[in-house]
Amino acid sequence: MCRFHRQRQAIALLQSHLGRINRNGHEYAMYTNIIAECFGQLGDSENQRHYLVESAMADFRGVIKENTSLRQLATLLFNEGDVERAYKYLSVAVGDANFFGTRIRNMQDTHLIPQIQRVHSEHLQKERTQILALLLVISIVAVLLIVTIARNRLLIRRYRTANTRVEDVNRLLNDAVRNLKHANLHMSEGNRLKDEYIGRFLDLSSTIIDHADARNKLHNRLAREKKMAELVRDLKSAEYLQELTRMFYLNFDAAFLNIYPDFVDKVNALLLPDQPLEQKKKEHLTTELRVLALIRLGINDNAKIASILRSRLTTIYTYRSKLKARAKDRDNFEQQVARIGTLEAER
Repeated sequence: MCRFHRQRQAIALLQSHLGRINRNGHEYAMYTNIIAECFGQLGDSENQRHYLVESAMADFRGVIKENTSLRQLATLLFNEGDVERAYKYLSVAVGDANFFGTRIRNMQDTHLIPQIQRVHSEHLQKERTQILALLLVISIVAVLLIVTIARNRLLIRRYRTANTRVEDVNRLLNDAVRNLKHANLHMSEGNRLKDEYIGRFLDLSSTIIDHADARNKLHNRLAREKKMAELVRDLKSAEYLQELTRMFYLNFDAAFLNIYPDFVDKVNALLLPDQPLEQKKKEHLTTELRVLALIRLGINDNAKIASILRSRLTTIYTYRSKLKARAKDRDNFEQQVARIGTLEAER
């Protein structure tokens, strides 16, 4: 206790003289160094550090290169675990001593130098190891991140491709459903028209049979009554054939226009604007339109067309040539007519 009391007295005495001493001189550095040493003996490291700093700053301002206080400050910091600053201060002190040829008098400080350097080297090595470990972790994370990004981009690309394929399939399915509905409508319409055709065929056949039966009865009666001149005149008459032909045309026109109600408009769309085909009556077809109607039904042979329409072969050929001359596309006109009303033409 007495020793501590004397140290406190020494500190108080020295502190009272500090105000009268030049802060840039060697004397100030010595006083503050002694005060720091006294505080060190008292175990007051905080004040010890403060006065060692004051002493070192006085040495620095007075260009004194002994650097005793700086070395002691380095020792204190080292003991407190502040290796980095201890190494820096000790390096400055040793560097100045070597430059000016000053002998480091404190052997304890001399032995401390390699110890601080060793610990500092260990700290540096530890930091390097930590940095390398951190770099390794960062590299691994970066690689994993790159792999994840690449995988995600691949998955996104696959998803987009799959989505595009699904959209294509859906579009094809929608087209197929639409075509199926259209085909069903055509099939239903075809069945209805088939029934109507059969009815018209039976009606026309029955009418022809009735006409033939009536004509046969007339001829038998004229033969029984010996009216040969009247019989011969009736046999030579063309009225009967003309009536049958007229009935055929009426049935054909009505049936065809019932199947293809816009046939004439579709044909005129294929012709030059200033050369359309006209109907005298909407329910009747002209000979030109009947020729095209038979082509639409798949009859292309001129001889067959002439036979059905009761016309000359040259007449049918002339009609077809004139119709092609009026078409926008002469080379493909009849093929276009043959596709009127089909699914292909509607698409």
